[in-house]
Formats: sequence, structure tokens, C-alpha cells
Amino acid sequence: MVYVVQYTTYRPLLYRLMITVCYSTDIAHALTTTITGKRTLTSSVIELALTSPVPLHYLPGQFVQLRLAGEWRAYTVASMPDDFTVIIVIQLIDGGRASKILATCKVGDDFQMLPPNGWFGCRGGEAACMVGTSTGIIPLYAMLRATLEAGETKALTLLFGARSQQHLFYVDELTALEKRYKNLTVIYCLSKPTAGWAGYEGRVSDYLRKHFSELKNRTFYVSAWHETVETLETQLLRLGVARGDLISEYYD
Repeated sequence: MVYVVQYTTYRPLLYRLMITVCYSTDIAHALTTTITGKRTLTSSVIELALTSPVPLHYLPGQFVQLRLAGEWRAYTVASMPDDFTVIIVIQLIDGGRASKILATCKVGDDFQMLPPNGWFGCRGGEAACMVGTSTGIIPLYAMLRATLEAGETKALTLLFGARSQQHLFYVDELTALEKRYKNLTVIYCLSKPTAGWAGYEGRVSDYLRKHFSELKNRTFYVSAWHETVETLETQLLRLGVARGDLISEYYD
């Protein structure tokens, strides 16, 4: 049997974030997927392509769950909707049981996966600023691609926060999007860049404080670690962003 628990979070600093979490007690309801691609993005971030034997239907911003070390673990889908394959990006945690499994997995290995789920997504048809740190940019990246390819012409900005150049990934993909779509601006905010960095130095919160006047009257999408999301929500509300224009998702 599959139990689906759907709840709406009305935290003081969160606008109508709805999350659907699936818990399965019957492995027969999960899909057996096969790793058909694996790529190292940084020293602690990997990308996996998982292919299903049956068609998958999902929206940009949704996640899948893998059965790892006896538990279901959620990972956001980075790829555009595809009939049989999803691409996920994973932050490896030192000492983590699931991370150890994923770090050593190889093409051809099988994983049990629950189908795509979740409610984080882009409304579209409006200027937007998407703010993400580390693998928090994954749902934003998927949403950006889908929105742009659907013909969005309003201004779109992505703020990608990381520690240094060595912690950035998908730079080539984002650069290609910027070249193709003139209404997209990608800004990398590095808190501790190494020598030679010519971009913005500081956290995404610093950039928002200094450049908010350039980003006013937009919908804000925020995706990051739990504590980071709460900090950014507080900051954006104080800067004047309406609650209805602040949509967030966090991970722990």
C-alpha cells in the first residue's frame, strides 16, 4: 500500500508552499530504475540519469524518491520532462549512508524509485527572480528552462550562491541559456572565491540587499537549505516583497 500525505505549510515566512510526501510500505508500488548515466559535477555533487521501464510524467520543480539504506530519499529532477528518463543532482554528505551508496554506484545499477511528485513550480507569465544555493538551484534550473522554452519574454534572473568557483556546476548549461534567451540573466554569488574571480563576491543575501532596486516588482522563488531559506524569506519580506510573490522550497 502507498500512503500519500499532503499538507500545506503556512509558516509565517512562507507563501502557500504545498508539499506532497509519499511513503510506501509495499515495494511493488515503486519502479525499478536503472542508472544510464553518471557525471561528477564538483567534488561533492554528482548527476545521475535514471531510466524507467514505463513512461514518467512530471513537471519542472518536482522530485523523485529513491530507496537508499532502508529509507526513501527525495531528490529534485533537473531534466525536462521525458518519457522514460529523469536526471537528478545530488549533494554528497560526508559520512552519509545514502551518499556512500550514491558515490559508489555505477551505470547499470538499479534503484527503487517512487514516481515524480511535489508542488514547487513556476507560475509563468511574469518577471521573476530565482534564488538558489548549491543543489537548491536544481528545481530553479528546470523551471527556468521550461518557462523560457514555453516562450516567456518577461525578465528572468537567477542568483546562484556558492562558496567558490569549485562549488559551481551547470555553468555551461546556464551560459548557453543566457546566450539563447536575452531576457535571462544569471548572476553567480561566491562567498569565498579563489584568486581570479571577476564576478560578484558575497552571499546571495548581500547581492539582494545591494541590488534589490533592480529586482523590484518580481515574483521570487527561493530554494536552498532550510536555514538559508528562512533567512532569505525574512530579508525579502523586509525589502517589500509581498507574501503572495514569495514562493519557497527548502531541503534539510
